Amino acid sequence: MAIVGVDVGEGPYVVRRFLESTPVSYPIWLDSPRGESADRTDELLQRVGGVGLPTTVFIDPRGIVRKVRVGELSRAVMEDEVQRLLSR
Repeated sequence: MAIVGVDVGEGPYVVRRFLESTPVSYPIWLDSPRGESADRTDELLQRVGGVGLPTTVFIDPRGIVRKVRVGELSRAVMEDEVQRLLSR
């Protein structure tokens, strides 16, 4: 299983400041500097059906999006969703 954070619409400086106060142990994807990439994080959010932030996307081991949740999640909800995906 992998967990990846995706920042939408903020630059590295803002993300770095956030991570100084709220460290996480997983990688955070950021937009490339303008012109370096055709894909943007806001487009990724739209592709998975996210309509707000935070959005959590649960993808099964075969790469199929199984659930999209908008809003904060408790640890218990996150653990339940992960267990369901891993038991498929």
